[in-house]
Amino acid sequence: MTTRTPWIVSLVSVLTLAPLAAQAIPVTYRFTTDTANQGGFPPNVPFETALAGFSVSGTFDYDSVGTAVNTIASGALTGSSVYLTLSNLMGSVGGHSFSDPGGLTIVGDDKFTLQVPSPPPSTDFLGLHADGAVQNLNGFSLAGSDLLNVRLFWLETFIGSTPDFLSSQNLPSMLPSFVGRLALDFGDLATGNVVGRVFFENLTVVRVPEPGSLALLFLGLLGITVRRRLGST
Repeated sequence: MTTRTPWIVSLVSVLTLAPLAAQAIPVTYRFTTDTANQGGFPPNVPFETALAGFSVSGTFDYDSVGTAVNTIASGALTGSSVYLTLSNLMGSVGGHSFSDPGGLTIVGDDKFTLQVPSPPPSTDFLGLHADGAVQNLNGFSLAGSDLLNVRLFWLETFIGSTPDFLSSQNLPSMLPSFVGRLALDFGDLATGNVVGRVFFENLTVVRVPEPGSLALLFLGLLGITVRRRLGST
């Protein structure tokens, strides 16, 4: 009986931690991009020159059960839903850093309608935005302008081969594994007017393993190892 105790203890530990790991929210993601795209809006802005050759990287927390805020009433994303889901955004680019304690997620299932350039009608959009509207963003100045917003987004057919990936206006439980795009918006912090954007292609977000999940994996492997050893004796 005593020879089986370690295996039983490991199994009980795994079963105990499993519900805790499953309930752990929000989830931390790590993001990276390629170097700055030299074709932003407007083209050849000084921000692109200053950030040429640099990529963006950082982390953020995403809560898939975030609070619904409102619905966008006009513009290219009319009808899209806005949620409070983003927190602890931190990143860096070209020796500059930025951070924001809170942020937004925009979900547009067949809502994107901008026709410049012309994507197919009714395309999916998912965007993570720093909370620049209330100027919580702790950014930096470049070429005489301030960083106003950091936007990470995915857009059906418009970015690479992005598929039809949304089926409702609800928050996705997990963020897309295919590549997206990141934008840094610059302008006047006092007025909020954007004067230029720099885009970074091949945005990739990867879920960071949670401590509970790592502990669960370790205990599971430990239980298997102990069981094998007991089986060989």
